Amino acid sequence: MSNSSPHSIQQLSEAFATGALSPVDVMAETLDHMEEINPKINAIAWCDPDSAMQAARESAHRWETGMSRGPLDGIPVTVKDAIDLKGTQSTFGSALYSDVPIAEKDSPPAARLRQAGAVIFAKTTAPDSGMAITGQSSLYGIVRNPWDLHFSPGGSSAGAGAALAAGIGTAAVGTDLAGSVRIPAARCGLVALKPTQGRVAHTPPNTIRSPGAMGRSVADVAALHAVIGQPDRADTFSLPKDTGAYSGPLERLNGLKIGVLSDLGCGTAAEDTVLEPVIRASELLSSYGASVSEIPTLFEEDPLAMLERTFQIRLCAELEAFGGTRDAMILPELGQWAAGAKNLSATDSYRAHSDVMRAQMKVQQALDAYDFVIAPVVPDAKLAADERIDPIHPFINAGYTAWFNQTGQPAASVCFGMADGLPLGVQIIGQRFDDWRVLALAGLLEQERGIDLDWPLHTRSHQTIR
Repeated sequence: MSNSSPHSIQQLSEAFATGALSPVDVMAETLDHMEEINPKINAIAWCDPDSAMQAARESAHRWETGMSRGPLDGIPVTVKDAIDLKGTQSTFGSALYSDVPIAEKDSPPAARLRQAGAVIFAKTTAPDSGMAITGQSSLYGIVRNPWDLHFSPGGSSAGAGAALAAGIGTAAVGTDLAGSVRIPAARCGLVALKPTQGRVAHTPPNTIRSPGAMGRSVADVAALHAVIGQPDRADTFSLPKDTGAYSGPLERLNGLKIGVLSDLGCGTAAEDTVLEPVIRASELLSSYGASVSEIPTLFEEDPLAMLERTFQIRLCAELEAFGGTRDAMILPELGQWAAGAKNLSATDSYRAHSDVMRAQMKVQQALDAYDFVIAPVVPDAKLAADERIDPIHPFINAGYTAWFNQTGQPAASVCFGMADGLPLGVQIIGQRFDDWRVLALAGLLEQERGIDLDWPLHTRSHQTIR
């Protein structure tokens, strides 16, 4: 591993094939690096070094005997704590679940990774039940951004984002309910894809939450997505097999219509700092032949409160499942927020869901004329690591991402600049089932962004901030 450029999936795979590197040495280095860095960023929820080294030895044997399972064989990968991994707990970042039983089988994404020979060496931290866009957890504490330990890596796939930016592992699988892979990607300088809903199978099935690939480059995310983006009968909403593939950045955009979504009309308005890379991206895409135009403000009346209410009811139901005996174990702001749903009726819940569906239709209709839409990922350039969650509107800063979980469209985040030492992301939204073209457009932005990321492999501070 160099000082600024960790190995990519392709580099590792080619080195394994020639014998220039061994999965055993790479995994040993990964574990050593994790031991050095993780105390500073708090990204890792679980790790079993012995099983990781055994999996690496098995991969090395396959490469040596010409029995490789493909480009992910021997690659160090993490999965989020919300993803079932056989032999581990899935605690969803919450002290509520600290004593849940050990998973007896892999979830579909984990199963696909193992079948491909990837070494799942760790599970990554997340906030309680994925119900926050920060890295704060009642079980794990505060996750910090390795670019600057004073700031948050974003959430809810907080540990996945922080670990990758700090060079711990090569790729990661997170989950995305309202932006949870895209937000950490934007704040940590990474690439992430929230796929078309159903493209990556997951259990239990869900109409808006989806696993998503995260990596330091578009090519790494594409390689990971190709493996995890397979159907599974365990997921009711799983789509048929995708026969597409990533063939590199788009070269020409002639004839494509691209919309620029800078003003939602709900949630927190975007700062000029995060709009600047979106504007630069729009100018670049126009120079490549695309027809680029600004999308009018989406909402005249703010529907975010109704979307938050559906999440609030969901979290309240989780707490009630424990009989009210563990309410104090969750982050206090989230507990306070969830309590607000206790007196809501079934009619209230149905009305909130119906309002969200109407808003979803409005979004889909407004964007239907475009091949792609580009937008900010988050409205602000930085978020303090210890900033408390808003107990009234915890998703107030997720407006730019959350609606594409509702529409089921693929949406990616790619770094397209820096400000005050922190990365800035641009979001690319495509039509449903157009995941590979979304990645191809992300590849073009990555190729033309004009900066080489100096990854914070040893973080920007030599001391752990407590």
